[in-house]
Amino acid sequence: MRRPLAIFVAIVAALTMSQFMRAAMSVVAPDIMAEAHLTPEAYGTMAGAFFLGVAAAQIPTGMLFDRFGPRVTITGTLVLAGIGTFAFAAAESFAALFASRFVIGVGFASALMGGLVVAARWFPPDRFSQMTGLFIAVSGAVGLMGAATPMAWLTAQIGWRAAFAAGGAVTLVTAVGIWWCVRDAPPGHPWHDRRPESARESLRGYLTILRLPGIAWIMLMAAVGYATMITLIGVWVGPYLHDVHGLDGIARGNVMSAMVAGSVVGLLVYGPLDRWVDTRKHVVIVGVLASAALLAFLAALSRPPLVLVTALFALYGVIGSYYITNIALGRAHYPDHLVGRGVTTVNLCTFIGVVVVQFASARLMGAFGAEAPGMPVPEAAYRIFFGALAAYAAVIGLLYVRTRDVKPSAERAHAKGPESHAN
Repeated sequence: MRRPLAIFVAIVAALTMSQFMRAAMSVVAPDIMAEAHLTPEAYGTMAGAFFLGVAAAQIPTGMLFDRFGPRVTITGTLVLAGIGTFAFAAAESFAALFASRFVIGVGFASALMGGLVVAARWFPPDRFSQMTGLFIAVSGAVGLMGAATPMAWLTAQIGWRAAFAAGGAVTLVTAVGIWWCVRDAPPGHPWHDRRPESARESLRGYLTILRLPGIAWIMLMAAVGYATMITLIGVWVGPYLHDVHGLDGIARGNVMSAMVAGSVVGLLVYGPLDRWVDTRKHVVIVGVLASAALLAFLAALSRPPLVLVTALFALYGVIGSYYITNIALGRAHYPDHLVGRGVTTVNLCTFIGVVVVQFASARLMGAFGAEAPGMPVPEAAYRIFFGALAAYAAVIGLLYVRTRDVKPSAERAHAKGPESHAN
């Protein structure tokens, strides 16, 4: 029991820093934009560089997981993330901020997927969704909460550059913890007796993943759920609260904390929900369509009261966490020897979705929002943004009905015998 617990703590620590770095810019966005002389469009583009780096690293990290294991891969990439964070703290120009943010993304690209590869080997298959929810919920509670009010307070005390530098130091410490605590698979697991694949065989594994029935719809849904959630929390909720409601850093952080708290609750609920209702596909469909409706409601409101805005953001945090169930449905589709490439293939689509949504939102703010640094973005631009997110989620949610469900009860039956049923 000590080893799985140590692994869980170490992976959560790495995920916590990843979550923190994804969202830490939102609450201090006005400070960064003012000091670096960034327009809203330039700011949104720079913020998206993190996820561009994550997306670019998915295929290489998937190959590294299956060839060398998550322990080596996560440790090495976390060191890179720490170096990139120090560079971000020292950057002066848009180009330097963008490049360092990209490096940070590459460095954190292996944190979640590496944790899920380890979880797939240390825990039963029908518990995978619950473990995914626990990983993200605990790390989100600490990392995203830390990126809200505490980040605003720390920035007020020592400045945003010193705050990010401190994050870089913690990231390097976390890399040491991964190396010390994590083991790739339990004793007796087939992983230990594997034959290392050649580069060509590794690439063939990706082609096998892409040919699996139903995986295309799972990959398409992966480009929606997390993309909308992190674009809201990590990029535009902070500026929206500043421009439309006139909130300072601490007040913005408090509202964002409510949204993060909602997402933590959502992750804890969605984690075991697929086992309770014995379906993953329909959990995702209900979640994506409900979140689209909530975003459409936000788009329809003109200068709503702050208390209502806070409640709606918190509720979106709960409902919008359905993306972990889609991850679990993807995991149910591919065999154990391809688990590293399987989770990273789906995750590649996740971060392609993040990049597309964040870059598109940056262009939207440039077209409908402020043109000069320091100028507030009009409320109408944010309402168009909420409406566009709602339409995006609704369309893909309707297409998702064609995917293939794999029920947790079928996985439990398969673990006990040869019988297994997939719908």
